[in-house]
Amino acid sequence: MTFSTDFLINKKDIISKFKKYINEKNNKDILARKNDDIEGKYNKLDVLNKIKNAYNFVLENSILSIRKHFISNDEKFKDIIVLLKNYMKNKIRSKSDGTIFININNFLEFDGDEEQYRKWFVDSKRNQEKVMRNVIDELNKFLSGNPMEEKYKTFIQDTKFKSESDNQKKISFESIMREIEKESL
Repeated sequence: MTFSTDFLINKKDIISKFKKYINEKNNKDILARKNDDIEGKYNKLDVLNKIKNAYNFVLENSILSIRKHFISNDEKFKDIIVLLKNYMKNKIRSKSDGTIFININNFLEFDGDEEQYRKWFVDSKRNQEKVMRNVIDELNKFLSGNPMEEKYKTFIQDTKFKSESDNQKKISFESIMREIEKESL
């Protein structure tokens, strides 16, 4: 069963916000959260979680647009936010040999290597924008009902990395899809 909506994330708007954000950071670690040690060493899971922050940036900067689009349908708005959060939460995958990675729109596969992270997210604004454009494209594919086919299994994270959406009521993807399809008929 596929999910589909007529809403798409405005790439031009998000990239504009992202450019402003990275200019304010002045080539620092743009995806670092407040408690991250910029000079410290990261393990692979820390790096992959930092890459997931790119998806969070897009969602955080799109929520108002999503809300405006679904102003007359609170349930659909909530469902889409939950689906996007669940999709993003499951981005870290594990191969059969135990290596973990994130695949961004079949454009780039991050394996948690700190040098690869620095190349794409710290050292070059152009590379940062390329990655963000692909994150937006991937999320738009998901919203339009053509999600990127993910290989391998979702990496189950330790409770240390639980997100706020983990505290929400678990909703099955299929039940949400049935509701959305009923509304669109």
